[in-house]
Amino acid sequence: MTAPRKSPLPNAAPVLVVAELSLGLGGALLARWLGIPVGERLAVDLRVLLQATAGLAPLLGVLTFAQQTRWSPLVRLRRQVRQIVRSTLAGAQGWELALAALAAGVGEEILFRGALQPWAARAWGEPAALATVSLLFGVAHAASPAYFLAATAVGAYLGWLAWASDSLAVPILVHAAYDAIALAWYRRRIER
Repeated sequence: MTAPRKSPLPNAAPVLVVAELSLGLGGALLARWLGIPVGERLAVDLRVLLQATAGLAPLLGVLTFAQQTRWSPLVRLRRQVRQIVRSTLAGAQGWELALAALAAGVGEEILFRGALQPWAARAWGEPAALATVSLLFGVAHAASPAYFLAATAVGAYLGWLAWASDSLAVPILVHAAYDAIALAWYRRRIER
């Protein structure tokens, strides 16, 4: 086994972890201010673990398809994601990638599905909230039009998981696991 090549680029994993956890803190404070209970939706039990496992499967199927297809929009998106991972997480250790994925799952889900989606659902109903917050999630990830569309779709799926499971832990676990697997896959491809 060969050692990973050392990248001349700095590893942004620590900054990413702090930024993502800051989103979660902001989301938790916003939820508290809005009177939205977040803590009770964070409980993890066997039901939540089973729902998260089942919820992860479709995303892994889409990831596998996206990695194997020759459809030009997805090929371009793949290249773009590889470049983003290369430029921000080059040289990161496996545990740093896992920590960044966990921070993204916790931080983004507390903000988007823990605070914003319930608040919007109170104001406009669940379908409109799901659509609006999914679009906001897409905008927050809009590195390109294709990335915006992909992130909006993933945001809609994670929002639906939160709504259908009545749990914030389910989308957190799915988001974190998906990011960890995708980051590990891209890092392995970059190191080849």
